[in-house]
Amino acid sequence: MSPSADPLAAVHSALTSLSGGSSDYDLNPAVVLPPNRVLRRAAVLVAIEPHPDGPRVLLTKRAAHLDQHPGQVAFPGGKVDAGDRDDTAAALREANEEVGLDPSNVDVLGHLSVHETVTGFRVTPVVGELSTSFTPVPEAGEVDEVALCGVVWFGVVLGDGKANGWSENLAIPF
Repeated sequence: MSPSADPLAAVHSALTSLSGGSSDYDLNPAVVLPPNRVLRRAAVLVAIEPHPDGPRVLLTKRAAHLDQHPGQVAFPGGKVDAGDRDDTAAALREANEEVGLDPSNVDVLGHLSVHETVTGFRVTPVVGELSTSFTPVPEAGEVDEVALCGVVWFGVVLGDGKANGWSENLAIPF
């Protein structure tokens, strides 16, 4: 990439060419979903930090003692509360609670397609760029670790949007 190239060009492109969404069930096509299921709203923050070596994305490792998804790597986020103005407000609130990210430090770029989970959530990924670097402070009750990972690790975002090497569908045990 040349120094003058926009390091977030792939992100901006992804935000303008959204699909109809995804689901944990995509890997299990034999599952028939109830047509009248009620999904709870949730939002996560895909926080991108500019860095001389290329953009980095904020990830957390959920606390091992949690009842739901212990030890999993995740974007900061959670349920949309009644007091949240919208999904963006929920994602920013959760990131502040989980890792101490000040919402005023995030320039919201847009939203990715909604993802439905097997646990009954409709998750909206909110994409934002950090205006300044920050030192994450993990909330001990929810987060064991915080990492800023180079975007080059996320080949689906920077590549052709296809996972390569898979030849069959997989069931994910919970």
